[in-house]
Amino acid sequence: MENRARKGKQMSGLKFWEDEIDTGFNTYNLPIYMQTSVYRWVRYGNRPDHFLLSILTNNLKLAVDYADDTNITKLVAWVHFCYWHLPSLCWGSIERVDNWKGLDHG
Repeated sequence: MENRARKGKQMSGLKFWEDEIDTGFNTYNLPIYMQTSVYRWVRYGNRPDHFLLSILTNNLKLAVDYADDTNITKLVAWVHFCYWHLPSLCWGSIERVDNWKGLDHG
């Protein structure tokens, strides 16, 4: 099943993904201080901090270990955000994360 972000949209359009990330942050009320790391990850493939990396690789145990007081309450929201608002090739497993080079390199 394709998620909403991919239906009828150009997957490589930077503006599309920036808007999608903005929409997701607003929809799930994610902490704004995390947004730059997400942008850099999606666009350039810049490796994020331990918490975001654990979310991207689907490692719940590490996500709980590394979460700050705000993000610990947003774990479900982070998963929904990734599923609905990020390119599917940039998250979901260690292999996908290791292979992601960013939209600028794709």
